[in-house]
Amino acid sequence: MANKTLPIGQKYLKFFLLNTESRHLLLQGSRRSGKTWAVLRWLTFISSGRDIEDNLVVCATYPALQNTIKDFTGSTGYQVTNSVMDGWNCRLPNGSVFRFKAFDDYTKAQGTSCTNLFIDEALNVPEEVITTLAMSASKQIFFSYNPTKSSHINKYINKEKSNFLKTTYLDNPHLPKEQIEEFEAIRDRAKRPTATQLDRYAYEVYVMGDFSNLSGKVFKEIHECTPEEYKDVKAKEFYGMDFGFVDNRDKTTLIGVKIDGKILYIHQYIYSDVLTSDYYLAVAVHDSGLTCYDTIFCDYGGLGKTRIDNLITASNGEWTDERVSRGFSCCNALKGQIIDGIRRMIQFDKIYVTSTSHALREEMDNYELDFNGKPVSKNDHGVDAARYAVNSAVGGNLIAE
Repeated sequence: MANKTLPIGQKYLKFFLLNTESRHLLLQGSRRSGKTWAVLRWLTFISSGRDIEDNLVVCATYPALQNTIKDFTGSTGYQVTNSVMDGWNCRLPNGSVFRFKAFDDYTKAQGTSCTNLFIDEALNVPEEVITTLAMSASKQIFFSYNPTKSSHINKYINKEKSNFLKTTYLDNPHLPKEQIEEFEAIRDRAKRPTATQLDRYAYEVYVMGDFSNLSGKVFKEIHECTPEEYKDVKAKEFYGMDFGFVDNRDKTTLIGVKIDGKILYIHQYIYSDVLTSDYYLAVAVHDSGLTCYDTIFCDYGGLGKTRIDNLITASNGEWTDERVSRGFSCCNALKGQIIDGIRRMIQFDKIYVTSTSHALREEMDNYELDFNGKPVSKNDHGVDAARYAVNSAVGGNLIAE
C-alpha cells in the first residue's frame, strides 16, 4: 500500500482499532461519508503484513461491484484484474488476495470461503446471501450501507453497539468543497417551511445517515402556467417518453421539461391508452410538434427497445407517410433509482406544470412513495417520463456515490 499513514479519518481509525477482535463491524452512514474507502484501506493495511489474508468483497449486482472495485483502486492504488478462472481479483505483494463478487442468490454463494468478508451496500444484498456468506468468513465481517430502507442486518449489532459506527459526509476527510456545498443545499431545502417529505428524507438519510420514513406525498407545491408561457421559456427542452403496451391501465406518455435556473417547467404532450401501435404513436409525436431532430429519452426496458427501434427506423422504411417517414431521434433514458430521479425533480425552488397537462397534474398531485421509496400508485407513467427527461437534462448523480 503506497500510503501507510492510513488517511481514513480519525473516527474510522479509532473504530477499527477498538474492534480488532469483533466478529461483525457495521458502518452506517450518509452518502460520501467515506465508509467504503475506509473499510477497503483498513483491509489492505491489515492484509499487507506477514499473515496472508483472503478478503472477499461482495455486492448485490455487478454494476454496484464495479463501483466498489473503482473505490478499491482509488483508495489503495492497487489494480484489479479479471480472468475466466479467477474472476475479479487483486493480489498484494505479500500474497494476500482481494476477490470481488456479486451475489443475488444464496445458492451462488454456497461453498465460498474467505478470511475477511466485506459486504458493501449491504441493505441491497438478500438476507439469505448474507447468512450464507457469514458462515464462510474465518475472521471478521464488515457491513457498509446507506440507511435507505428497513434493515435486516441489525441482528449483527451487539448489545453495547460498540461494533456499530454511524458517520456523515463530515467524517470524510477527502470530500471536495463542491460536494460539501451540495449536502448543505439539501440541508437548507429540508429546513424550509415548504419542504416536502422527500426533502426531509433526503436530508435525514443522505446527509445525516439516519433511517427515515419516506411515506407520504412528494409534490406538495405545484404552480401552474399556460402552454404559451411554457413555450416562451428560453431554455432547452428535453423530452421523456414512457410506453404503454397492453390496455387502458398502461399509458403511453410524452413529457417535455425545461429548466430555467432554479425553476422546472413541465408540459404534457401525449397521455394516451390507445397508442399501442408504433405507427400511430409516431404520428402522435409528429402532431405534438417534434421532428427527427428532437431527441426523446425513452425507457429501453421490457418491450421498449422494439418500440424505440421502430420509431428510429420508421419501421425500416415501411412507413411511407411523409409526416413520420424520417423517423425520430431516441436515446436510452438515464433512469437510475426512482428516488434519485424524484429527488432531482423536487430540488428546484419551483415546479410549473402547464394548465393543459391535466392527467400529469393529477398524477403529481397524488404521487406518493412508500417507506422504501417505491411509488404507491401504478398510475405514474407521466411522472416517469418527466423523470427520464429531468435525469437526462441534469445528468449524473445529484450527489456522487
